[in-house]
Formats: sequence, structure tokens, C-alpha cells
Amino acid sequence: MREDVRQDLASIWSSALELIEEGDFLGLKELSNHTIHNSSIYHDEFSITAAVVVYSLAKIAQRGIMNVKRVCSLITKLLSALSKPDEDEYRKAQTAVLDYISNADKKFTRHVDDVLHQAKVKKGWKVYDHGLSLGTSAALLGISEWDLMNYVGNTTTTESMPVRTDVRSRLSYVRGLFT
Repeated sequence: MREDVRQDLASIWSSALELIEEGDFLGLKELSNHTIHNSSIYHDEFSITAAVVVYSLAKIAQRGIMNVKRVCSLITKLLSALSKPDEDEYRKAQTAVLDYISNADKKFTRHVDDVLHQAKVKKGWKVYDHGLSLGTSAALLGISEWDLMNYVGNTTTTESMPVRTDVRSRLSYVRGLFT
């Protein structure tokens, strides 16, 4: 694992721990977007998974099915693995958090699996929005290109960008990109 990614992950998990203890679940969603930067530059699987996990934790917390004490314990293990740094131990700790999310409540297991999938799709769109190809974004998150295309096709964020119809303003804009 790259040193800068390891440090960023340690910062993310420390922040996540603090936000969970404070009950700031909206902050967790915002934190998940922070990890997209590293994944779009380095194609880093750990950052992608962290974004999905943090987002999923926020969703299950909003639904009232999170055991805060257990989640804090799991995040502490992630931080411990990052401090060594031991990639295998980190991977095991990450798997334990994913398992917790999948098994958060037996009644909601199907719903939680859907939340995990939706989190991957939404984070895939963020990676795609950072300039990676749709195929690369889907592969990084382990989702199908069809799922990501469906989400991207229904997203209107890029459509709200100002359209330059005047030729002079378009040329000026393009020239500005190269200076």
C-alpha cells in the first residue's frame, strides 16, 4: 500500500470513528466522498472500499441498525493495522467491517446488501466524474458496467453545467485550458 494512501486512510478512519461517536451520520456520507480522490488518481482498491464502507455505515446508522460500540471496535482494528503497516492485517480488518455491515441485522440483510451495492454504484459515478472511464470505474468497484451506465444515464449533474453557445466564448474557454 502506498504511504500517502495509508496516511489518508488513517485520517479517514480516525474521522469516521469521531463522527460515529458523535452520531454525525451525514458527516459520514460526506467523508466517503473524500476517499474518491486517491482512488481516481492511483486506482487504489483500499480507498474505494473505504468510501463504500463509510457510506454504508452512514446508511445503516440512519436506519438505526448500527451497533456503535462494535463498529468503533472494528474501526480501531483498521487503525491499528494501518499503524503497523500490515496490508494483510488491514485487509482482514476491512473484511470484518464488510461482514459486519452485511450481517448488521438478519431482518435487514437483503436491504443492507442493496445499500452496499448502491454505495458502490454511487461511488463509481464519483470515480467516473473524476475522469476515469466507465469501464475502469466499474472494475475498481466490482460492479457491472450496466449498473454504472444506468446510474450515470439518470444523473443530471453534468447536464447542469453552463453551455457555451457563442463560438468566441468557447474558443476563449479552450485556450484558457492550455495556458
